Order: sequence, then C-alpha cells, then structure tokens
Amino acid sequence: METKVRSPSARPLVEITSGYQLDRQDLSGLFLYVVVLESASEGVPDAFTLSDIVRDVRNRIAASDMGVLELLDTRLMETGYFEGDGYDDPHCMICGVQAYAVEEDFPRIAQGSLPAGIPDVRYRLDLQCCGDFEIGTQQMITALQGGSG
Repeated sequence: METKVRSPSARPLVEITSGYQLDRQDLSGLFLYVVVLESASEGVPDAFTLSDIVRDVRNRIAASDMGVLELLDTRLMETGYFEGDGYDDPHCMICGVQAYAVEEDFPRIAQGSLPAGIPDVRYRLDLQCCGDFEIGTQQMITALQGGSG
C-alpha cells in the first residue's frame, strides 16, 4: 500500500516521488490510499499532530510486541523523526480518505518501464483520472488481510 496526503482545497493531485511507489512488479496487489487533511486549531475535537500519531502507534505496538516497537523507533530515526523535535505543530484533521486499486492500466509510471539512462522519475498524479480504480476502504483492508476484496 502506498499512502499519500493531500489538501482538500487543492486540485486532487498527489506527488509520486519514485518509479517504485506505484510499481506492481513482484506484488500480488497494490493500493494507493489517499488521506485528505485540513488544518485545524489546537483543541479542536479530532485534531492531531504528527507527534500524536507516533505516540498512539508506539503505545499500541508496545502493548503487544517490543521487538516491533524497536524496529519502528529505528525506522523513525532513519527518516529523521525524533520525538520532541518540533512535531507538535501543525494540528490537522482528516476530512476524507480515498482508496484505489493500482491495476495494470492504472495511470502511473513504473520503475520497470523507464528507459535506460533514466534512473528515476517524479510526477504528480491527477486523482480525477483514477475514478475507475477507486474502491472502498474496507475492500482494500480485506484484500490486504488476505481476503478476496
């Protein structure tokens, strides 16, 4: 699953930063999950920060598997996230989600299709052109859990 975030006021575009992000090669299925976020003031019900999300995920994992928690902490550090490093702002709220099945004819540039001499690609994907591939979030979750979607 590839996850992207976009603003509700902006044209429905998401940034694809690598030819690998939507490349189905060696995958039995691939989904694009788009979270629509809007700014919120501190104290607004359902408003959160990146620190809030990391704390919640860490607490959930710590309750079941300390080894996975160590792996999460390592990966967070590798991406440059350090607790208390200014991630308590801005506050935002989820105002929508969209899920897409990335099938063979999904509009994308896959790493395997790049010609010799072009090592990578970065582009914007217009979600208005992806309506035929939109699926329900529950359908995506079922498929990711090994169900028949």
